[in-house]
Amino acid sequence: MSKEKSTQDQILDIAESMLQSRGFNSFSYRDIAETVGIKKASIHYYFPSKADLGVALVRRTNERFQHWAESNKVQQMSPVAQLDAYFENFQKILNSHSKICVNGMLGAEYNSLPEVIRQELKNLYRQQHQWICGLLTRGRNAGVFHENGSIESQAVWIGSAIQGGLQIARTNENTKIFFSVISQIKHALIK
Repeated sequence: MSKEKSTQDQILDIAESMLQSRGFNSFSYRDIAETVGIKKASIHYYFPSKADLGVALVRRTNERFQHWAESNKVQQMSPVAQLDAYFENFQKILNSHSKICVNGMLGAEYNSLPEVIRQELKNLYRQQHQWICGLLTRGRNAGVFHENGSIESQAVWIGSAIQGGLQIARTNENTKIFFSVISQIKHALIK
């Protein structure tokens, strides 16, 4: 059983890497099989369709985010430290061979995705949006964040700026662009 889990994790890891660097529609089970060193039938055993694989990737991303957000380490941070830690998650992705986060890459391909992946992606966005709203509320209540507009609008702005910053930094092969976006968010948000 552990070998099966190991194979499944390898499939997910390779698929996630391909998704983040090339996009969901630009890789096949054959690409994954060749990289992992297995037959395509092994991938179909775990993920009967590519839509099943996509759903698993988005769910895994969401589970990782929830695990991170609910960890004692993050829970014990100040709102400013939580904001920094949130940004660090995206910095790690960008520093990993100019990849884009799963939700950003799938968001760009949204119209070509199967409906089941779209629904999981919406759930991922919703979870992250709710967390940012909670962070903004905590920061405002602690008196460390400016009250510029509604919390909902600020959360959308932060998420959009992060996604856009990742895309533009990658396109220009210049990570400084992303760090500039983070700096601007912090400047506008933190008292």
